[in-house]
Amino acid sequence: MADSALKLLDEAGLPGELRLRQKLALVAMVGAGVTRNPLHCHRFWQQLKGQPVEFTWQSEEGISLVAVLRAGPTESLIQGLHQSLFRAEKRIGLMLFGKGNIGSRWLELFAREQTTLSARTGFEFILAGVVDSKRSLLNYDGLDASRALAFFNDEAVEQDEESLFLWMRAHPYDDLVVLDVTASEQLADQYLDFASHGFHVISANKLAGASSSDKYRQIHDAFEKTGRHWLYNATVGAGLPVNHTVRDLIDSGDTILGLSGIFSGTLSWLFLQFDGTVPFTDLVDQAWQQGLTEPDPRVDLSGKDVMRKLVILAREAGYDIEPDQVRVESLVPAHCEEGSVDHFFENGEELNEQMLQRLEAAREMGLVLRYVARFDANGKARVGVEAVREEHPLAALLPCDNVFAIESRWYRDNPLVIRGPGAGRDVTAGAIQSDINRLAQLL
Repeated sequence: MADSALKLLDEAGLPGELRLRQKLALVAMVGAGVTRNPLHCHRFWQQLKGQPVEFTWQSEEGISLVAVLRAGPTESLIQGLHQSLFRAEKRIGLMLFGKGNIGSRWLELFAREQTTLSARTGFEFILAGVVDSKRSLLNYDGLDASRALAFFNDEAVEQDEESLFLWMRAHPYDDLVVLDVTASEQLADQYLDFASHGFHVISANKLAGASSSDKYRQIHDAFEKTGRHWLYNATVGAGLPVNHTVRDLIDSGDTILGLSGIFSGTLSWLFLQFDGTVPFTDLVDQAWQQGLTEPDPRVDLSGKDVMRKLVILAREAGYDIEPDQVRVESLVPAHCEEGSVDHFFENGEELNEQMLQRLEAAREMGLVLRYVARFDANGKARVGVEAVREEHPLAALLPCDNVFAIESRWYRDNPLVIRGPGAGRDVTAGAIQSDINRLAQLL
């Protein structure tokens, strides 16, 4: 082999010499197409981490990956490679509930990341179903995420709740994960059943996390009892690591003393855009058209969405709080609370006039309007419009930004601040994907 290499160099007119180097070891993975298999490549390079590698090489034909190491015990390395390459992969089925703004964006993201995700985790992730409020598209063999919506329109069938549940319970996977990107109370009510049947849940739906304390504890206890996981980082701050941070502080021995900030990317966008030149409800319509609001924008304007986020975050901080303890200022006029979304937009004059008056009053004092959430250790909680100074951290934002100020024993004088985009399809879909990554680590 060495003579052949030297001959090739000589024929190419390149200088070369043969030298004997001792105490080196060669480890190779050989097989058809191994260099083009992302899972095999990932596992090979992962096993080489921390090894005394001299150089690596891969064949042009794609049949081998080679590493030369400084001599040392290679038995554990070879054993690790065998275990990594030939272990049975876990098959994880994913059931997507909701195919609207967030669901459609997640399908696009998953289609791009599916191969990489499997290579990184060693699990095979299979899109088993897409479900909306009326129909479902199901296939144990898996759906093509990049074409699932097109297939859904043509092939989805009406399916009652009982038959759908039976199909899910009969799944052939090692684990089944429910991805809830709806605003459905009916689906949130099924979390207890999901846990009892061994399903994991990843949720952007806030209703379960902000339900009554008794129900919230029942859901948590059910998942803990069955060894399943309920992950919901997407419920607060979209893709921002807010729940993770609060949970990590508590687990590390800190005590949360207060939470405050702008918890709604939608209301952040609205109040930053609102300068009196465009009616407030016209801005709401723009945000709705861009997918920045809930399916019914009155959920955002009512303050209920912010209230739910505050309740979820306070509970994550270790406090027992009921949703009705939060004082909520709604921006929805009483006569617009019922009826269709179109009815709300057609009857927004009262809200437009009220908001313009509040804006002008704030301007006279050199202040700006923001929709703020606050919670303290005494259990006092409020969400509503506040007038703040222009230089205040809650004022100097980019459109759609969320700001979360966490006051704790460790961060008493200078609160820990998390800031970034808190609304939009992409960041929320990314938060769902992040929780899938976290679930893979937990499994």
